[in-house]
Amino acid sequence: MDTPTVWTETIEATPAYYLEVTGPYGTARHKEAMEYVKAIAFHNFEDDDFTIYGLALDDPLTVDEELLRYRVCLLCSELSLEQEDQGELGMMRIPSHHVLVVEVDHTREAIAQMWEKMPLILAEQEVSQTGFVAERFRRSKVAAGKSEFLIQLP
Repeated sequence: MDTPTVWTETIEATPAYYLEVTGPYGTARHKEAMEYVKAIAFHNFEDDDFTIYGLALDDPLTVDEELLRYRVCLLCSELSLEQEDQGELGMMRIPSHHVLVVEVDHTREAIAQMWEKMPLILAEQEVSQTGFVAERFRRSKVAAGKSEFLIQLP
């Protein structure tokens, strides 16, 4: 695995549209939710960059897999999607968080290797995970073949 690029940043509070699905993580249902939100983003933001978070809300070690919640969030500076695109989407405010960002190639292999090495990455950065892990999709990063994972810090 190529060495991931790692840095810390503060995510500012921002409004977001979201679509939430339940069931085992990594299933077609989650991919369909992500593709649905991406289509809305491309339709509404055309050539502009946009950010989508994939949030696994529950710990699969403590929650029945059929009850696991996955939320796909489309961030926007203001809630202004075209009316027909708002149908299935809820609205929320993503709070400010301090995160460790781990950037890897946007391939299944690189992402799997990153997860295997996550304890080492955290140890090298001298941080511990205190909350969520989210995947962040920014149009510009995906176009460059990169994935970003956000690990909530204290």
